Amino acid sequence: MAPLSGDENIVPGGEDLLDFAQDALGRTSMLAADIGFKERSATAGCLAAELWIAKKTIESTDDAHYTKIERRSLKLMRHLERICCWPNTPAYGRQSVLRNLVRPNTQRDAHQSEARAILGLTKFLHGPEFIKQEWFKQLKRFSKDSQTQTTANDRSTKQVIKIASNEYPREINVTLYNVLQYHSVCVCGTTQRSDWKQGRHAARLRLKADIVPLNGGFGFDMMMRSFPESRGHWQDVQLCVKMKSQKSVRYDGDTTMMYDEEPSRLLKSGALCELANTRLGSRLNLQIQNSHLYQLHEGVPLQQRIRSDPGLPLRRILDTYRLSNKMKLILCYIIARSFWQYYDSPWMSTRWSNESIHFLFESSTTSSSEGYVYASRPYFSVAFGSPEEYFQEYCDSYSVIFRYPRILALCTVLLEIMRGRAFELDNIDSVETNINSRWDLALRIVEDPSQWTAFEYTDFRLALGRSLTSKTFDEASTRTGSERNDLKHDLDHRRKILYDVLIEPLHRLLTFLGFEDALNRIEPMGPSERGRCDPDSSNIPRISNPGTLATSVESKDTRAATDWIERVGQLNTHVCDSAAHVALRPHPRPVRVAILDSGYDEDSSFFLAPVRGRKVKGWTDFAGDSADPVDENGHGTHTVALVMKVAPAADIYVARIARDRDSMRQAPDDICKAIKWATEVCDVDIISMSFGFESDILEVSMAIREAELHKRGKILFFAAASNSGGNMREMFPARDDAVISIRQTNAHGSFLDTNPPVDPYGPAAFGTLGSSVPSAWLSNVDGEVAKSGSSVATAIAAGIAAMMLDCAELGFAQPERKLPPEARRLWTRQGMLSLFAKMSVCTGNERCRFLTPLKLLTEGARSPDGIWAGIADACRW
Repeated sequence: MAPLSGDENIVPGGEDLLDFAQDALGRTSMLAADIGFKERSATAGCLAAELWIAKKTIESTDDAHYTKIERRSLKLMRHLERICCWPNTPAYGRQSVLRNLVRPNTQRDAHQSEARAILGLTKFLHGPEFIKQEWFKQLKRFSKDSQTQTTANDRSTKQVIKIASNEYPREINVTLYNVLQYHSVCVCGTTQRSDWKQGRHAARLRLKADIVPLNGGFGFDMMMRSFPESRGHWQDVQLCVKMKSQKSVRYDGDTTMMYDEEPSRLLKSGALCELANTRLGSRLNLQIQNSHLYQLHEGVPLQQRIRSDPGLPLRRILDTYRLSNKMKLILCYIIARSFWQYYDSPWMSTRWSNESIHFLFESSTTSSSEGYVYASRPYFSVAFGSPEEYFQEYCDSYSVIFRYPRILALCTVLLEIMRGRAFELDNIDSVETNINSRWDLALRIVEDPSQWTAFEYTDFRLALGRSLTSKTFDEASTRTGSERNDLKHDLDHRRKILYDVLIEPLHRLLTFLGFEDALNRIEPMGPSERGRCDPDSSNIPRISNPGTLATSVESKDTRAATDWIERVGQLNTHVCDSAAHVALRPHPRPVRVAILDSGYDEDSSFFLAPVRGRKVKGWTDFAGDSADPVDENGHGTHTVALVMKVAPAADIYVARIARDRDSMRQAPDDICKAIKWATEVCDVDIISMSFGFESDILEVSMAIREAELHKRGKILFFAAASNSGGNMREMFPARDDAVISIRQTNAHGSFLDTNPPVDPYGPAAFGTLGSSVPSAWLSNVDGEVAKSGSSVATAIAAGIAAMMLDCAELGFAQPERKLPPEARRLWTRQGMLSLFAKMSVCTGNERCRFLTPLKLLTEGARSPDGIWAGIADACRW
């Protein structure tokens, strides 16, 4: 259609009118939303929503009604140009605001037009009421009439493109985003500090696989932070968004209650800020209708009890937690399905990445200090009003291979989840280089079979491969001219393609594996074991040097050690959770373990999870004067993490008694001080000493005796036997009569030849896993490091002892007192050795006993009653 006189100055010559109208409506919608945020104007938010709905209406136009919609769109552009110039009359030519705003010739033209459009829209919104009402009526009439025509045509021609019915209506996403953007502004600091700068309450949108019908609308779950900073609590929010009614639009001064049966009140600017700061003890029950936010009268019980921690982005989750293949598939499906639901909506203003997908800690029902994160409950961290560049859907630059940045970002996130570690992506100034490099890296990983050995789901791999092929999505673009940018994009068609090539294959895979029913019923994520080094944890190549793909190889011993620790942790959690459910009083005091070593590095990825960081209750540095935790060697970090893996419920106290192995010779005085600190200040139950000396040290022996006297014999000492094999006898303090000596075995119970000789006439020697065991290391090392030795086995044995003491404490807490008083002997060396004898097995030499809790925690004894019976039996003598 040829523009009329003067119209060619709005729409550039040769430009497709509907493409231009879509871009103009989308751009002005974003400007109106920004005005609504800055001025806290609901009217501006409503204008932004209506402009976006008009944009989406044009996108859904079919060929049969192309001419009619084109004529109506041209009229709409004339009115929009008038509003952008308000209150002046549009001056066409080079000064055409819309033309320079959408298709600027220079950067200067773009900035000038944007400033003029913001000024015009602002003055229009402050103008006469009857003019605003008339303009809103025109917008609503345009969208309504166009949609009616398209719907009628759909019924008669059976439109080819059909999206799955389980999706949000087009206007819901836009309305939800704009209303939340307006109401998330924080005003609570204005009355508290004179230097306060306006911010926004952090918002987390729960990502779900399916839509949720609610009260005749659509339900959304959100979490809002009570303060813009990383402090305060999370307020649980239930949001119902209803379709726009035919009633006239309400403005800022309207306080009329909604025409619903349930009482409600209209929330003005700042009201949501006040509600987010209030600890309600229930969900905040909100409803959006006609772009206005209402609080409903009825309270709703909390669905999740979220801790006050700020939560972790996906990048940190992949570093600190281990996801099973089941968790990975469920998480991938939820993220991909949600991405498809919000595709081409304002929710794409924030880039979808491993930084914007978050997980929040949920309180444990058994302990206020515990917190769990679930792979099936991801949140989208919304950056309302962020200055970040708009996340473009299509890139028309020269030399770009894959032109769909949003889809590429989704595939990148899914690959990161599959591998179990985030990519190290360099930020390059060139948009073309960024896109091409990321696409090349993603495609090489998809095509490399070695990257999929632990995640052998062919359908998933093929779906990602198709999604990374440009031709797959080019079908939704139609060339209308000879120029490179003469393309008409059918985004509904592109969403349909995305659904067919990625979402549906993922759904079929979940159904085939029986995981679909577990979308909302899945166990929490466990600690990561980086030493596993399977393709999930291989070294990720940096994008700046994409020439080779580095893969790490692990030994069979490392994999076996990882599996052994994982099984112990799972059984430990099962027993403790089962026991806690039948206890009538709160969980007793946690078992306390002191670790005397080279310290620990709190910045190591293992300790970044808040639940782990909080378990370290005490720190002191006898080898220096550092008030903050430090480790210059890595040995201490390794042993501390091992104790926490085996006994996650224990409280940990760390004393640095040496900087490294060489300085250990000068450490006896510091060891004595550390033993005194651990017993008298920290009141620990267990002291782990992963070190040894060739000769006895009287001062250390005396410190051990004094500790026994102070604790009345109820304290356990563990020490490493030796790593020198037959060349050296058992080291001190392991050979001290008050200490339990520990040797190393592999995961199958075989004693290694590095252990010292066993006295054929002496007591039994205990050994446990100590070969190729992965655990945390210094923060400058990515992931975990596998180490071997009796020092490693000592930390694991101390963790086993702590685990059994914790089980015993639960037994004493039962109302029927299932454990007899003599079970308190378990806190003594003789009592623990008796239990070790019961839970160990002979692997060839009768004097060498392989210590494994898996013997006691068998299928027949996984119940707390079975464990308590074993403890009681071991303590009878």
